[in-house]
Amino acid sequence: MRSSVNGIAPTELSMLFGVSEELCNYARAIIKETITKKQNEFRNWLLSKYQCKNGKNWLSYAVKYHEYAFNSELAALPNTRKKIDIMLSISALTRFIKVQQGINLHKLWLTWLSEKEIHWVKTQPKIQTEAKDVSLEKIPEDYHEYVLFMYTTGLRTGEAIQVFNEHNIWCKNGVLELYWNRGNRKYANATYCLCNIIPYENWHTKQLTTDKIKKNVNTKALGFEPRYLRHLNFTVNANKVNPLLAEFMQGRRGSISEKHYYISLLGEYRQKWLETWQPIIAQLKQTCAVTL
Repeated sequence: MRSSVNGIAPTELSMLFGVSEELCNYARAIIKETITKKQNEFRNWLLSKYQCKNGKNWLSYAVKYHEYAFNSELAALPNTRKKIDIMLSISALTRFIKVQQGINLHKLWLTWLSEKEIHWVKTQPKIQTEAKDVSLEKIPEDYHEYVLFMYTTGLRTGEAIQVFNEHNIWCKNGVLELYWNRGNRKYANATYCLCNIIPYENWHTKQLTTDKIKKNVNTKALGFEPRYLRHLNFTVNANKVNPLLAEFMQGRRGSISEKHYYISLLGEYRQKWLETWQPIIAQLKQTCAVTL
């Protein structure tokens, strides 16, 4: 595969004349050849650079949707999470091509996106209005504690499922001390557990599978994407408990060496946290809905 068009590098051509159809065809050919002949190398590169879940997701999207690269049909797609994932997978692929082949398709890709006015945004589900109303009305009773667990802990969905199922391993005196290894990043955080408000022995269900959660705790049942429970958790803790502690509890602040400092803060603010969250949970349990 040529690394230039008429002796001029593709990024230089794009700077001079914009991204022409000839350049688009050239780029699509390189991308198709890479997906066809170097898919395993691309997979290994992704897993070495990014979190395992993201790497596998982008590989799958790149294989399935690489034809959207430098294709005007991409602009016609609705601004959804799927479109963003397609763009991210193609971006990862162009980076890989740059590293492996020395062809800077990534810069060409970004230039093309800019020319087509395709933006890295998706239509938001109006979190400021819709996600303010947390409701359990459409959630099966066996899943109430899981929703409240996500809401009070602010854990990511995958983390929440693991810690919920392994509660007795992670929970020490009402505090969840967590250590995560995300391949290229290791971090630690700690947060209060739902069992401070609803005793563990009173939880309806103590073991849940990912498939069951996707079926019963979803956007249709909650009224917004479940991951926004994490956003709401941060809003409550930052406004009513302690903003620095709110960041630490979600893993946004504090290295592993600083963890002991923040854990001592958890002890100091436990009562304030209880005074904040007990009324919220009580209202949810009583009416199955609460508005922040």
